[in-house]
Amino acid sequence: MKFDRSKRKQRRRGTTTVEFAVMLPIMFLLIVGSIQLFRFYSVANSMELAVMEGARRGLLPKSNEVDAIDAAKSYLSMAGISQANVTAIRETNASGQLELYVSASMPLTGNGFLVPQSKKLVVFRDCRIRCESN
Repeated sequence: MKFDRSKRKQRRRGTTTVEFAVMLPIMFLLIVGSIQLFRFYSVANSMELAVMEGARRGLLPKSNEVDAIDAAKSYLSMAGISQANVTAIRETNASGQLELYVSASMPLTGNGFLVPQSKKLVVFRDCRIRCESN
């Protein structure tokens, strides 16, 4: 009995298409999920640098909390981040040293690709800098 290759090819004709159709959504989710995760870490890193810059700028001579907030918001706007809430508090600690506490929080709702419309997903970063001399 002779082996007939043409019948075998006809039976397996659609397997490649079916395998592609099954794997395409999985690959799409992995790619889009990776992009979303990268965006989250990019936003978190930008916020970290913004609060550090705000705290550094706020401790310069003749500067105040408003200068710190403006510096942090300026850095965030350059990074393309919107809807960030930045606060700064200048205080003197128990040992008499001047400290500046800058914090930023932002919902991920308007700053991602596939983030659910929920206010629960919030990125929060803060920085506390102590001034060595008054």
